[in-house]
Amino acid sequence: MQTSARNQFAGEVVEITHGAVNNEVTLRTADGLEIVAIMKASSGSASQRGKRRAPSSRHRA
Repeated sequence: MQTSARNQFAGEVVEITHGAVNNEVTLRTADGLEIVAIMKASSGSASQRGKRRAPSSRHRA
């Protein structure tokens, strides 16, 4: 499947792995599909600020 910055996937964040340079975020959709996104560790996220986000995420390919 080809994705773009405009794609949105509803689901639950089931895992966040923090690295020195990149973070890996795993999102599980309602039908069980797991999507793994890699983003720069310097990118701020609601989870790092102690806030919860709605169960949806953007995935950039």
